Amino acid sequence: MVKLPVLKPIDGSAGRTADWRTVKPKFIQDKCTKCLSCWLFCPDIAISMSENVNDGFPVFDDDYCKGCSICAEVCPRDAIEMVPDVGE
Repeated sequence: MVKLPVLKPIDGSAGRTADWRTVKPKFIQDKCTKCLSCWLFCPDIAISMSENVNDGFPVFDDDYCKGCSICAEVCPRDAIEMVPDVGE
């Protein structure tokens, strides 16, 4: 089994960076094949892929995801859908 490095975002000088996001990813686990495309292409390190977390499925960090939609575009199985971010 190949072990991948796990990177985690850190608070920058601006703190958490997803405050201005208008859309966010909705993950559809039944479609995911764990290909790692979303994790590899995420420019914000807002997706983690760890065997210890969620059985190896991607985990999206809403504090750092800026809603760029790259993960949804590169997913070969359409397992990520971008939905409006209505806030909490």
